Amino acid sequence: MEIKIKIEYEPTNKIYLSSNENRSLILSDENKEISAKNILEFLDYKKENTYKLEELSEDISNLDENNKNYIEQIYFMLQSIVEGINNIQQ
Repeated sequence: MEIKIKIEYEPTNKIYLSSNENRSLILSDENKEISAKNILEFLDYKKENTYKLEELSEDISNLDENNKNYIEQIYFMLQSIVEGINNIQQ
């Protein structure tokens, strides 16, 4: 099954990971650290799944430069994780 993953930003300084199965808060003013463990739990890795990270939404281009850069770095990190997991299955 293909699991589509995307990064969602809320103007209250909250960043979520969402998929066709769930949604999880990964960063906020209260939680300022991304955990690889939390990301892998969110992905709920199963051998029969493939994962696809969707492009960042156009809304992110309207953010100030600091927030935009921060979200882009999270995107690149997730992209690397997703590619690594997908390569394990090949």
